[in-house]
Amino acid sequence: MKRILIILSIALFIGQLLCQFTYAQVNVVLQDNEIPGMIIHRPVRIAYWPIAIVKGMPVDTEGVYQDATIQGLEVSIKYTEFGNTNEAHQAVTWHSTNMQSGFYPGLWDGATNKSIGDESWYSPNPGGGNTILFRSGRICVLAGCIGVGDQEKQNQVAELLAKPVEDKIKKGGRVILPYDE
Repeated sequence: MKRILIILSIALFIGQLLCQFTYAQVNVVLQDNEIPGMIIHRPVRIAYWPIAIVKGMPVDTEGVYQDATIQGLEVSIKYTEFGNTNEAHQAVTWHSTNMQSGFYPGLWDGATNKSIGDESWYSPNPGGGNTILFRSGRICVLAGCIGVGDQEKQNQVAELLAKPVEDKIKKGGRVILPYDE
């Protein structure tokens, strides 16, 4: 009987540890100075990721949006988590082909990484800015520079934004909405 109680106690302890691990979620949204010199301008806010047009109306999924400055460049990042990888794939594919900016598969020539996430696209803006669109698992991210500037520096900063987010996602990170915190 004593042996059974000890086994049950150990099982309960392990079960509690697993529950704590399950509920301890890492937020993929970047924080001040997570990237050296990154300054968030205002708290994250709810954003919507268009995934399709149905009967002339956009169908959106809720996500998070933030503005920041890195190395003197204005940047914006949008994060959205979908129910499964297929939904995320459909959303990022739809976005890459239906939004105003022209997106190209992969990353630009000279990028440090060959790709980011499971799927990636980039959108160079000849007037200024560069955007990376990527999907990693169930999460889609749109990260890029805003405005006129040195294209090479904008490429580096866009990539600098995307890589730590991808790393957090690979470690089990989630998009935590402000009202879920």
